Amino acid sequence: MSQKFYTLITQQGAALLANATALGIPLKLCKMAVGDANGSATTPDASQTKLIHEVYKAPLNSLTTDEKNPNQIIAELVIPENQGGWFINEIGLYDEDDTLVAVGNCPTTYKPKLSEGSGRTQVVRMIFMIGNGNDLSLKIDPSVVLATRQYVEELITTKIEVLEQFVKDKITPVGVPMPWPQIHPPTGYFECNGAEFDKNQFQKLATAYPSGKLPDLRGEFIRGWDNARGVDPNRMILDWQQDAIRDIWGRLSVVGRSAGQGPIEAEGVFSSDSRWSAAVRTGSADDWGRVYSFNASRVVPVANENRPRNVAFMYIVKAE
Repeated sequence: MSQKFYTLITQQGAALLANATALGIPLKLCKMAVGDANGSATTPDASQTKLIHEVYKAPLNSLTTDEKNPNQIIAELVIPENQGGWFINEIGLYDEDDTLVAVGNCPTTYKPKLSEGSGRTQVVRMIFMIGNGNDLSLKIDPSVVLATRQYVEELITTKIEVLEQFVKDKITPVGVPMPWPQIHPPTGYFECNGAEFDKNQFQKLATAYPSGKLPDLRGEFIRGWDNARGVDPNRMILDWQQDAIRDIWGRLSVVGRSAGQGPIEAEGVFSSDSRWSAAVRTGSADDWGRVYSFNASRVVPVANENRPRNVAFMYIVKAE
């Protein structure tokens, strides 16, 4: 089946484009018109200098190139709801001198106007091919440009993608450890398990960890770097530190002959509950002593390490 609806460059349009290419000065397209072709179906003719019966002409709303084909041009006209009362069978594209550059036909479409009780804004697009998209430029009056739904959706999508990238890069910087409540890290993240990584592949991560090795935070707490404060001196960034507690000391005086001392006198972690005196005779069965033990588990929870109460999370870092 032969093509029924299409757009072509007019003879005078082809001449203008050839001149634009030769001089390196883009052809300025600024208007689009629609017509009813006197109520008949029409076929575009390259020799046309005007539409058969023009019913509406206005400045272009946009002129873009197709993302997949830069030589395919998309011209767009927006007809407001207060214009209409006629059919659309033909479309024309004009330059700044009102020369018909391209002409096309379309399926018969009725454009109502608001006073008829069914007003709508209608978008008309003309698509055509040229040898070089750089030979065209758009000349418009910004005061009449309308944002179509497709344009708004594409713009919003672009802005969201930019915002997502900003959040990805700024809100959660690469290399910052963060707790994760699952046993496997999410896509794009590594577990902080001491593993090595490819510094060429993950260059941002290598900026945070120049050694090419992640910190091993399994079973570890993170502590703020002292940075010359003096609370935890002589530490470097990413230094590992063994567990420790403050020194605990105590002393027991087991035997004494002075009235102020006795076998249960104590200092430090030990305490003296009572004292007594007696004559100690060597080799007699009535000489007594006592063994004292220190066992913290009798009064507090103990383990093989010092730790606060905690909840286990997996520490992860964003890889890129």
